[in-house]
Amino acid sequence: MNMLTLLAVVVLITGCQDSEGSRTSQRPLAPANNAHSKISGYQDLKFGMSYAQIGQLNICAQIYERNIDHSSGFLFVNGYACYEVNGLRRSMTFWFPPGTDALSRIDVWFGEFAPDTFHGLKAALDDRYPISYEFTQDEVRLFDGGRLPKIFIGYANYQVTLEISKTKGSCREGYGQPCPVLNKMFVTYRNNAEASEIAAYLKKSIASGERTVRTPPRPKSTEF
Repeated sequence: MNMLTLLAVVVLITGCQDSEGSRTSQRPLAPANNAHSKISGYQDLKFGMSYAQIGQLNICAQIYERNIDHSSGFLFVNGYACYEVNGLRRSMTFWFPPGTDALSRIDVWFGEFAPDTFHGLKAALDDRYPISYEFTQDEVRLFDGGRLPKIFIGYANYQVTLEISKTKGSCREGYGQPCPVLNKMFVTYRNNAEASEIAAYLKKSIASGERTVRTPPRPKSTEF
């Protein structure tokens, strides 16, 4: 995806307003929790659950063994063909902080970037959660140039984010061909502690000039 395509997305998501009926028909995500309460997870998944408890829910066709993300020390588990969203059973990733067996973050994957899918996800999340932060055109340029690893829209004080992230694609190492870099879309649900870290990271990025401030629009509803 080149810069012009991504910039078109920025125009799309900041300059277009769907009708209420259109937004309702595109709504792809089930509520993570009851209205007026803190976000406690996603559907049957609750923050604090152990690896074994997630397996006992039988929400995925397959759940793989735990791995470690060496850059953060977090343990993660990939689930294949989990909850159905928008007509497809989605892959998910479950994250556990270093030294714990307590779920703190849930990624729901939506494949490679596609403007229509991204816009539909944003419309649904806009209706459900108050917006905390939205990426800017400057960030898109940095992302496209490889200077930002991801761009995101934050909701509900960063407990929910809609992200586009650069991810290394499948390839055969050592055959003289560079591995493709893919732009993957996903929605993340995280507990309060991790949400606070995202807020601190964003504040630091703005202070350093890596990101610029964009005041988000007033949400239609503060229920989430």
